[in-house]
Amino acid sequence: MGRTQPASRKLSAALPEHTVLCTEYFDDDFTEFSLYRAGKKVARHIPAPYAGFDRHVGRMRDFVSLPELGPEEEKLLRLIFRETHPETSVSLLESLLSCPIRMDPEEPRASEDAMSRDYLEA
Repeated sequence: MGRTQPASRKLSAALPEHTVLCTEYFDDDFTEFSLYRAGKKVARHIPAPYAGFDRHVGRMRDFVSLPELGPEEEKLLRLIFRETHPETSVSLLESLLSCPIRMDPEEPRASEDAMSRDYLEA
């Protein structure tokens, strides 16, 4: 577990009426998306196995419960959860949520956003 999960757990405990999406990302090889509510991890998705972490496909009903998502986005989320490349998974989820979840000051975002739209529309 990285540093973002304890912070996400604390934030969700402080804001129990909200869901917190936590993203762990390591060197383009590993990513984990976790949902926290009221200080507890309630769901997670790991696109690909890495260093002792097995692939873990998240439950749609947990992730579709995010306020930004509704039934119409469930089909796109299913497509994203089939993707096994960590970096692509992050880019696609960013596109679906319309917000950045991974920041790197040395990488431009515009090309990734265009790639995500093209991928989701295909």
